[in-house]
Amino acid sequence: MRQYFNVTVHTETLNLSYATFETIKTIGLDIIKNDPIRLAIMDLYEVRYTHQEKTITDVVSPIYLQNFNEWRLKNLQDIDIIFNSIEFRNDENFNFIKNFIESKRIWKSDIIDGNNDLIKETIEVKSLIEKYLDNK
Repeated sequence: MRQYFNVTVHTETLNLSYATFETIKTIGLDIIKNDPIRLAIMDLYEVRYTHQEKTITDVVSPIYLQNFNEWRLKNLQDIDIIFNSIEFRNDENFNFIKNFIESKRIWKSDIIDGNNDLIKETIEVKSLIEKYLDNK
């Protein structure tokens, strides 16, 4: 049980490279003459990617970590004892851990869904670009 709990405590990250997009911005986004493609790329990088990164790094992960750290400081109990002892199964600490794991499971599932949506959107933008280039 402890191994599952340890995995939930770690915060999530999403690391994207913006180098090419930033280069195109520096040159000027008007270099992309196809309006739907330019708008799709801008939306992907400036709205969708940044929103997902901010949600993960600035909003939810710190809240979960803070909740865990507050609980850990307050209780100073060995997590193994709580997990392995039947007498703790209905106590406040066990319930906190159980709820923490469940909420993190839901959060991780939402992050995975969001990342999968970003992958689909990225593939769609890539397809738009490839279709445009094939017709040139």
